[in-house]
Amino acid sequence: MDSSVHPRVVVSVGSRFHAFDLARELADRDCCTGSYTGYPHYSHRRFGLPAERMRSLPWYELLNRGYLKAVHLGLARRGYDHIFAGWFDRHVASLLGSGANVFVGFSSMCQQSLRRAKELGMVTVVERGSSHILWQRDILIEESERIGIAAEFPSPKTVERELEEYARADYIAVPSDFAVRTFLHHGRKRLQVAGKPVWREFIRFQTIAAQRIKFGRTIADYSRWSRLGTERRASLGRRGRKGAAMCMLHLWVELIAAWRKLSIDPL
Repeated sequence: MDSSVHPRVVVSVGSRFHAFDLARELADRDCCTGSYTGYPHYSHRRFGLPAERMRSLPWYELLNRGYLKAVHLGLARRGYDHIFAGWFDRHVASLLGSGANVFVGFSSMCQQSLRRAKELGMVTVVERGSSHILWQRDILIEESERIGIAAEFPSPKTVERELEEYARADYIAVPSDFAVRTFLHHGRKRLQVAGKPVWREFIRFQTIAAQRIKFGRTIADYSRWSRLGTERRASLGRRGRKGAAMCMLHLWVELIAAWRKLSIDPL
């Protein structure tokens, strides 16, 4: 995009993650034309997002949470979350129109909307808050087999969706140098990957959010591996503490395996 052109960004995310923080800060700079989300419209007040910049598709979040609850209760099988992501994605694609010149879609939820955005001439960005999906899958499989702990792997359909999104996007936004290296490992060109130290961004978003949103959640807890998320689970008692411990164990298994395979020194 020509640097003289004023960016007009539309953000699409099925759930939340840090998309609301991103949209809010873009809106404050008059750079956000809108955001699509599965959260109810009234949640814009909680995150300081202008009401007119938020388009809610709440049926997605309701269906997705209901499905995950059914899986947890043993009433449904894992691996079908891509169906709900696809429904949300197609709906967003049908709603996209002129008015924006940059599209930011969160990974596994923007396959169709990414295509539509490119048809409309937008610069496209896939927001991937983790390592390359193939790296994530392979590491989880390898380490779960090595130490005998069951892990939840990305479904083949989700992997397929993400790989197409990576291939179509003009840029991929990732949170760390480690994540950048996993994309380079799988053949992505360096100039097409934008990565920044994740904790620096956490602190920046958290400071801004603390100033503007009373009791608001911040980007620091969008990840299930975050400190806030772990403490929240631990407060639930024995079951919560066990879940928190397993989360942290999986995190460190993945990090240690990644450092060993890529020869990355811990920061």
